[in-house]
Amino acid sequence: MAFQPQKTIQFKTALKTALVDALQSTFQRHPDPLLQDLKVDLEYSFSEVDYPSIVVRYRGMDVQNAGVGHIEKMWDPTHTTITKHKRRLYHGDLEFTIYALSSQDRDIISDALVEIVGLSDLTTYTNYFMARLYAPKEWQADTAMSDDEFGDSYLYTLTNLNSDLMSDLGDSTTPAPWEPEDVYLYQGGYRVPVMGEVLSLPPDVFYTTIKSILQYPYIAGIDPIPTGSDDPAPWIGS
Repeated sequence: MAFQPQKTIQFKTALKTALVDALQSTFQRHPDPLLQDLKVDLEYSFSEVDYPSIVVRYRGMDVQNAGVGHIEKMWDPTHTTITKHKRRLYHGDLEFTIYALSSQDRDIISDALVEIVGLSDLTTYTNYFMARLYAPKEWQADTAMSDDEFGDSYLYTLTNLNSDLMSDLGDSTTPAPWEPEDVYLYQGGYRVPVMGEVLSLPPDVFYTTIKSILQYPYIAGIDPIPTGSDDPAPWIGS
């Protein structure tokens, strides 16, 4: 899933894209061939070919200011100019909803989801999930995704997934959306708390560092402006 060019901040779009990328790339490397083609998306599908699937949703709670009159100054990624940013802190819940054509498929995917999100640091393939969230440039290099495809929204968003707590959404059934009379979708999944930060995009006007300050021994508006090293008055400092 590639980022679309935007002039606005990418907060929810960056968060959801990262999660879909993370789950999709992890399932593609799953040792069980039956799970390698699992669809991960942001939208509920009405087509039978898209099942089984996981739909990612974000249930936001608040987006609060990092402080009264809060302004941060930092180097841009190239370390050539200084930019000003505002910072907001957010928190909410992520929902990973599983839709399958049988209760067994739902439970298999549910087990895999617990392993990927809750036990992701013990095997090579599950590390792709956390790498996408916490080391996106390394993930990008390993997945051979170009800069144009990947974008740079990760520079202005930070995500912290509380994978220590996974709340079960409960199991249920619902008629399949392609409207057969005897086919049901088996639904389950987990809710996971998430918090993070989002920065404003760089301003149009950049700031540069001060290299030096020259001081002259004269009174502005009264004395002639010194011309430099040939002036008879000594330099005060620089």
